[in-house]
Amino acid sequence: MCKPYHMRILILFLFLFCTSSHLHSQDDSLKAILYEGIALHDKGDYEAALKLYDEVIARNPSYLLAWYEKSLTLYTAQRYKECVDLCKEVIKKFREGDELDNIYVNYGSALDASGRPDEAVRVYSQGIRKYNHYLLFFNRGITEYQQKKMEDAIADFKQTLELKPLHASSHQYLGYSVYGTNKIAGMMCLVSFLLIEPNTERSDKNLKLLYGLLESYAKKQEDNVISITMSRDMFKMKSKPDHFASEETLLALESALELSDSLKSLPAADKLRKKLEIFAGIGDERKAFFSNFYGPFFRSMKENNWLETASHLILSRNNDEITNNWLSLNQEKVKQFQQWLQDYQWLDKSRL
Repeated sequence: MCKPYHMRILILFLFLFCTSSHLHSQDDSLKAILYEGIALHDKGDYEAALKLYDEVIARNPSYLLAWYEKSLTLYTAQRYKECVDLCKEVIKKFREGDELDNIYVNYGSALDASGRPDEAVRVYSQGIRKYNHYLLFFNRGITEYQQKKMEDAIADFKQTLELKPLHASSHQYLGYSVYGTNKIAGMMCLVSFLLIEPNTERSDKNLKLLYGLLESYAKKQEDNVISITMSRDMFKMKSKPDHFASEETLLALESALELSDSLKSLPAADKLRKKLEIFAGIGDERKAFFSNFYGPFFRSMKENNWLETASHLILSRNNDEITNNWLSLNQEKVKQFQQWLQDYQWLDKSRL
């Protein structure tokens, strides 16, 4: 005899509820194990982390995040061959999923770290064709940079910044890639890095490089004669969109003036602010990356009266007493600037 209709609905509801509760409980349990593995990874206990990831995968082979975390731990532990093999397996096993773009990142990184850069570039390129992920462009750019394929690296770092403008490492490596042939472009990259990441060990290195470039224009000789050095390459680039010959001339003259007795004692932040004002004068009327990406950024800083704050923030690792005092007295202003930096809309891609 058939059960009454409403009774069948009640039984079905109870079955679905119990099944759903069981699955939800299982998901929570696996998630807890996964997070425990991530915590162990962060502590450097890679073997213990891998055991927990394997437990999660054994219980739910479709848990893509666990596969990703395992690949990351293998890479971090420098077990590159295992990482490569795992990433190949994951790409065959999963056709879609939120972490597949990062699997390609780990795959290419492991190949590069194991001395197979050409294969790494091919893997990054495969990932890029499927996913518009900034780290795929950035990591491919790093591999190309190490191979001294500068034009390719520059193109990838630019693409990374279009996708993620506050990616400090892309500003840094784009600066490294161009400053030898285009000082102004390189300095704008380094300044941007220092505004995004002002207080790390990398900041020390990049601040030193920035000042090396700024001070390369003018020198005071023993007889108090100030000599100015200009880049021939920059004047040769006048036919190219991203040439900054006029800005280099202004920067050289400003550097020479700062060496005079009347301006020699000017605080470092004031000197730097005057140079940032030159960057703020770069127009964006040309369809060129540095003019359109960085020019409006510096101009907007000037229009919003942030150049003074920016100058002090850039110099915060210098341990200069005047700079330190200013930063101590203007903490709220620094916070407001950093919020402005987070909110700033970098570029209109149609102008590139």
